[in-house]
Amino acid sequence: MKSSGQSQKEKPSKQRQTQPKISDHASILAVAPPLANASTMTDASALDISAIMREVTKNIGEVMEQKLSKFSDTLDKITSRLDDQSKRIGEAEQRVSNVEDQLATMEQRLKEVEKCSAGMAQRLDEGENRSRRDNIRILNFKENAEGNNSIQFFESWLPTALGLSTAKGRIKIDRAHRSFGPKGNRPRPVIIKLHNSRDKM
Repeated sequence: MKSSGQSQKEKPSKQRQTQPKISDHASILAVAPPLANASTMTDASALDISAIMREVTKNIGEVMEQKLSKFSDTLDKITSRLDDQSKRIGEAEQRVSNVEDQLATMEQRLKEVEKCSAGMAQRLDEGENRSRRDNIRILNFKENAEGNNSIQFFESWLPTALGLSTAKGRIKIDRAHRSFGPKGNRPRPVIIKLHNSRDKM
């Protein structure tokens, strides 16, 4: 009959039989894939980052190129408009300069015309005054009393009315007429131009 102590010693032997053997670990390691080398992983990461950087740089370049192209087009349009406006301003300034030159010429001509007009007005006044110096105005002389030939009538009437002594009893008259105007209650004045101004004295 076996003792209880022997039965307790036999139990650990059963437990040792359940533990894996070294050969089992070797088979597991043989099946598992080999671990990657550290330098290989670093090179792959560097290649990925470089590719990403190139892609980002390319995208940024394309965006900037599009933006710059639009900006360049807008700048060209603005430049064209400015050139057009500058051309129009230059043409307007030239027209203004031409008008100013014409005005200066017209002002000079106007001064000459005014000077000539003043001279003509002065000569006209002198002529009128000279012409009027030989005139005689007769007031309140009855209408139609001189008849149809007023010159002949007044040539003989004046010496008699004024008590003048003449060689032939007549005074030579160039013109004799009534002043212009409508006939009214009062007779129109008679204007007589003497041929010789000394007869007026």
